[in-house]
Amino acid sequence: MNTKTLFLLVLLVFSDSLCQGVIFHFQSLEWLVDKSQVVVLATGAKNPKEFIEKIVPLKTFKGTFDKRAILPDSAFAFGYGYHDWTEKDQFLLFFQEDEKHRLHLNESTNLDRMNFPFHCLPSKNMFILKSKNEIFSIIETRAKRNPKQIPTPENGRSTKNLGYLILPISAFKNASISEATQYLFVPADPEYKDRIFSEAMKSPRSAFWIRQLVNFPEKKVKMFLFKCLEDRSPWYYYVGMERKRMKYFPIQQAAYSVLVQMGEKVERPESYDEAAENFYRY
Repeated sequence: MNTKTLFLLVLLVFSDSLCQGVIFHFQSLEWLVDKSQVVVLATGAKNPKEFIEKIVPLKTFKGTFDKRAILPDSAFAFGYGYHDWTEKDQFLLFFQEDEKHRLHLNESTNLDRMNFPFHCLPSKNMFILKSKNEIFSIIETRAKRNPKQIPTPENGRSTKNLGYLILPISAFKNASISEATQYLFVPADPEYKDRIFSEAMKSPRSAFWIRQLVNFPEKKVKMFLFKCLEDRSPWYYYVGMERKRMKYFPIQQAAYSVLVQMGEKVERPESYDEAAENFYRY
């Protein structure tokens, strides 16, 4: 990694005006179900490696589960942060399936030992779920309502931000998650469209919201994005030991990137910053 991209990565992650103290990025239960091809409730042994080897499925909520298809590296993703559990503890396991139908464990939650903030399941409405019945109901409903898998690239276009939204805690009222937990991944459901569009038009951090408009390729959204291509509001960052000042146009670049993802033919801005795009996190 060269000096420019390293400095830019640090700036993009830590210059956000919402960054105060520790940042947590939670994934809502609904988004976990959407992006997983297989969702299973299971029990197993008392350590990560043996759990995967001796897994006992109790219920498959989504997809087809075959423990012989689980990739060995799943043991490293399992049980992180859990120091004590029994063979009777029930785990929710969220798997992603590759083209060879092998399963990689993406997320796991011990439903018998949930605790905030590291081991819990928030809903897309930003409330911590505590009841197993409530959790199971959401999973079953979501799997039926939206069985789609993670979006895949089409014609070489990026899938950045496709299928999901990243919402700051400030976007919710009566949230049961601390303000220190600043972002929640939620599925890009139609109910969020007006909020995202409104924030993109008025927010001083509108590039953050503009990028999420990729999920709503409607005529009025595209008209707004084309208008944003004219926005040359600058943002500055510094590169190298000599602290060279670099200019970046986040709104213009965000609009261009989203329009390209939508399949529009757009001329690339002369000021397009490849390093900023590669390390753009949200």
